[in-house]
Amino acid sequence: MKLTRTNLDGARGDATEVASALAEIVADFAELMEAGARSDDEKAAELAERSRLLLDTVFPCSPHTHVRIAEMYETDPRFLGRFEGRADGLASFIADAIRANREVSERE
Repeated sequence: MKLTRTNLDGARGDATEVASALAEIVADFAELMEAGARSDDEKAAELAERSRLLLDTVFPCSPHTHVRIAEMYETDPRFLGRFEGRADGLASFIADAIRANREVSERE
């Protein structure tokens, strides 16, 4: 299912649902990375956009804002520990996918 603001609005304000959905997205990113996919492939872009749209249900999250958050994934020890504890290189893989997704959205 393609996520849009419309079908994600049910998650607005429910921190448990949002956290659960984000955890699923991170798990999907880990599986994708471990399968040898590139961070700029179509599936990674879809996951990056799902992540952005989910965050957008909680606060305005433009592609530019999403990239700023991705920078924290690589530099903030709280994010690094969570992502790198799941798979080495996952924080950068997710951040790179988010950056690639922004580039695609800017061309559209």
